[in-house]
Amino acid sequence: MVGCAANTGTGGANSDQAGPSTAQGGRIWSKTCMRCHSLRPAEQFEPDEWPVILAHMRSRADLTKSQAADVAAFLQMMASR
Repeated sequence: MVGCAANTGTGGANSDQAGPSTAQGGRIWSKTCMRCHSLRPAEQFEPDEWPVILAHMRSRADLTKSQAADVAAFLQMMASR
């Protein structure tokens, strides 16, 4: 997974907002993560595991802190359904 895709340029859209955007996180997740590997079903991990995974993958995918928070919020929401 070394050499994953560069920043998608979708960050910053919610920098004025109070919290993460699950809609933005879903877009970033589907565009960025699948560039290096198949998308993992959100239910594959517990909601509290996703932030740990995202912390690891953030640098590999060149995600901003805000983008990673959006993706984590999206995956946590999907995993808790």
